[in-house]
Amino acid sequence: QALLRAHHVAIARRLRQGLEAILHAAGFPAITTGDGPVFSLHFLASAPRTYRDTLAANAGHTAAFVMGMLAEGILLLPDGRWYLSTAHSETDIERTL
Repeated sequence: QALLRAHHVAIARRLRQGLEAILHAAGFPAITTGDGPVFSLHFLASAPRTYRDTLAANAGHTAAFVMGMLAEGILLLPDGRWYLSTAHSETDIERTL
């Protein structure tokens, strides 16, 4: 079970880092926060420290991102939260990115 957890955390880290890198390369300030396979994507230049900080995220960018991912067949929660499960594979992560 420890190996499964380590793999789960590793693919979540790959997704989080990949999302940030792709969005930064496209000129968008974006950062992920959370713990392992449960995280949020924020269109902010720096990591929020409080819930109130998250309210400064660019809601237009978030909505456009969520709708763009939906057009690609990936359903996201509208508030930017992500949940990975043990059913997600490295191939799923690469396809998502």
